[in-house]
Amino acid sequence: MYPEVFQFVVLKNSGMKSMDDLKGKRVAVGKMNSGTFRTAKELLKCHGISFDEISPQYLSFKEGIMALQQNKVDCVIIGSGIPTAAVVDISAMMDIDLLSIDKNVFDEEDIMKYLTVFIIPKETYRGVNRDIITIASQALLVTSSDMDDIFVNQIVEALFKHVDEIEGVHSQGENIKLENNFQQISIPMHFGAIRYYNKFKISNNSE
Repeated sequence: MYPEVFQFVVLKNSGMKSMDDLKGKRVAVGKMNSGTFRTAKELLKCHGISFDEISPQYLSFKEGIMALQQNKVDCVIIGSGIPTAAVVDISAMMDIDLLSIDKNVFDEEDIMKYLTVFIIPKETYRGVNRDIITIASQALLVTSSDMDDIFVNQIVEALFKHVDEIEGVHSQGENIKLENNFQQISIPMHFGAIRYYNKFKISNNSE
């Protein structure tokens, strides 16, 4: 539906400039066994960093941001649509920075089957005045493969007919685009959804 962007949030005065600087640091990696936790673990592994080399803190986005404000963690890993409200809030109160990933480490990695390199534009957050290289996964609307094809088709059609209304109530509404639904999808597309997308001649790479 829209990209969930992984953001490595640090304080500007922390001195941290790269992923390697996370070694030995207190890092909020998301709730245990959450999607953020699992992806964060893989991302760090791709950079040659294991959880044994950091002090992982199993906190939610909001808990992590609060801990960063209170100097209880050194970095918060967030997987969310951008701009993320919690990051906007802390950037209004404190000088923050974002760490870029080394995109070259992903060339041979299986993790890129469901992730894609993503650029966070400069000035998305106050004080971050350069583009940030990171990765993103697609937020998915998931159902059972047994759900009726016609019903699924109607759900998808209703969703895209009312994107303007979604924009009015959800910050990621403007990022819900037809083409996003075929980027790095790791599970099969429901046939009812495929029927809808076929009307627009968008190729399905999830099969």
